[in-house]
Amino acid sequence: MITRLDIISGLIASLERGDLTQEQLLLYLEDNAHILKSNIEQALLQHKKETIDAVLEENLDRYAAAQESILSNYEAFSLAADRATDQVVSTYGHDIPDIVLVPCIGLFANGGWKEQGDDKSYICVALERLSPTAHLDILLTHEVAHGIAETKWDTVLDGFYGEGHATYVSRVLCPGHPEEAYFFMDKAWLSSCLDWIEGNRDRIRQDASQPLQVLNPYHKFYFTTGFNPDYPNIGYVIGYLYLKHLHQEYTLEELRTFGKTDHPNQAEFASFISTWTQR
Repeated sequence: MITRLDIISGLIASLERGDLTQEQLLLYLEDNAHILKSNIEQALLQHKKETIDAVLEENLDRYAAAQESILSNYEAFSLAADRATDQVVSTYGHDIPDIVLVPCIGLFANGGWKEQGDDKSYICVALERLSPTAHLDILLTHEVAHGIAETKWDTVLDGFYGEGHATYVSRVLCPGHPEEAYFFMDKAWLSSCLDWIEGNRDRIRQDASQPLQVLNPYHKFYFTTGFNPDYPNIGYVIGYLYLKHLHQEYTLEELRTFGKTDHPNQAEFASFISTWTQR
């Protein structure tokens, strides 16, 4: 079942009045730490600070500067959540894990994340990180796909599969956008990634079996932006192409759990990456 939770109505009211304070933001972050955990951890790392207070102090003026964008995204969230819910339920039915869609005001770090707790997946979107023209339905569907998928996160292949599955599902359920829009990147970036993948298939096949840990060399290269400026988030593209290939044989429902397998997944990926070409 997909439900919603609004934890920012008070912050939104303060933003509209122009009196949002650091103390109010800190209380909100403390009260909702179980939902905002990933954003807090990412912000401390990204902003190179020891405490949330220090992050807030450095970024407080940015909330006022982003006021118009945040308020616009807050308004757009409800309609996008309706669309994402309808798309997912019409495809997978109601018998899916419990998902909670949560509009958030974050710490100018990650824009969307999944937080697990109370037998639910909280799908969070940081409204300050999105432009008013962002495809919120794509982002929500991507994150919901993470919430309903049964995957692992032990190897680089697991990373390819998890991010590829979410990206591919958003493409299928939110059709009509340019392909690069599903990665929130531009056409030149996608073209350069495709060229790199075609020229480095042996390396990708070998890397797929390597262990995946946050900010280890494989994570930095395939699944981050700041640590791989030439091909940021290229692992998403590899995974997307792989899932597109798998969907020729497997249904979306089957792909929801295929990533938790070992041998079939490994064998399929080795075959795919050895023969894939963009031509």
